[in-house]
Amino acid sequence: SSSRGPDHKSSLWITVQKSLVDVRQIGKGSFGTVFETKWLGDAYAKKEFDTHCKDFADEANALAKLNHPHIVKVFTASSESCTPCFFLMEKMPYNLRTHMSWRMNRLGINPPFSISAGIDLMLQISEAMSYMNSEGMVHRDLKAENIIVEPVGDQADCCEGFVIAKLADFGLAKVKHEVTSCMTRNTGTRRWMAPEVFGAHLDDEKENESLKVFPRKADVYSFGIVCSKILTGNAPFYNISFKARELYKLITDPKNPLRPELLDYLRQFTPFCR
Repeated sequence: SSSRGPDHKSSLWITVQKSLVDVRQIGKGSFGTVFETKWLGDAYAKKEFDTHCKDFADEANALAKLNHPHIVKVFTASSESCTPCFFLMEKMPYNLRTHMSWRMNRLGINPPFSISAGIDLMLQISEAMSYMNSEGMVHRDLKAENIIVEPVGDQADCCEGFVIAKLADFGLAKVKHEVTSCMTRNTGTRRWMAPEVFGAHLDDEKENESLKVFPRKADVYSFGIVCSKILTGNAPFYNISFKARELYKLITDPKNPLRPELLDYLRQFTPFCR
């Protein structure tokens, strides 16, 4: 193998971008745009990154090796010389945020899932995270928008709401212990991020150092926020005015009083969470 590590062509074959036919834009984020695209007659999702990143081939190689029923499958990617870089992935109808919003606002189902369906959904996500961890990867941007779902059978408008879920948007994932690349600066939405992560974003001097080694536990924090949204339908910290510095101080202040209704056995764990 070369000094770059294993040849990514062994894991994914390279396609020419002009052979893909974009149908419509289906999403846009801080790092790029997602298109529904046709390739060999079938529909796929194509995630284009706004810049050409030198670590793209290594990242694509790592993603292509992931094989799990609850992680979106990457089929192919652009070559290193192609700008913009892109992944070609399987396409599913909704992301979790829009699907929950549709169930709550259009169908009047609140919370959006039954307890059974909500637990099933959380287990699917946790299984995918456990697999990622076993493969030495972290997600870095776990939130409702980056979980894609498909209703099971006639569950789309059913009060239960069972879905098949898959983790997506792995343009922000990073193999552990690697240094920060252009794919991981200013990542994530702060409402979903662990305090130690978005706190570093507030300090330019700390940001580069913090993002060099993204703590796996930060993904677990984001998973907890996702679970809260699944069970309640509410966005994280929906009932307060979101100012990053104020929220960071609120969460990390050791003098912040505990809720009176907090159970005693949970009080014992709170010092370890600050």
